[in-house]
Amino acid sequence: MNPLVSIGIPVKNGFLDKTEKDINIEKALNSILNQSYTNLEIIISNNCSTDKTSLFLDEMSKKDKRIKIFHQTNQILAGENFQFVL
Repeated sequence: MNPLVSIGIPVKNGFLDKTEKDINIEKALNSILNQSYTNLEIIISNNCSTDKTSLFLDEMSKKDKRIKIFHQTNQILAGENFQFVL
């Protein structure tokens, strides 16, 4: 069996003020999920997003069990969010 690869994604407002050309949480997550290597776990820390990020992540985690969502209950600093997924 192939080794498990863990991918950490810290996010806050992954859709807010994004244009079609910008990278957002949907594009990033779909890019990871479409890889040929499938033995993945995707750890996402949602840092109190106020846009549709939370709804999107909850829907995606229901469709793919490799996605593990952690919704922060209190806003943390960006560096702390990166450390959380590490």
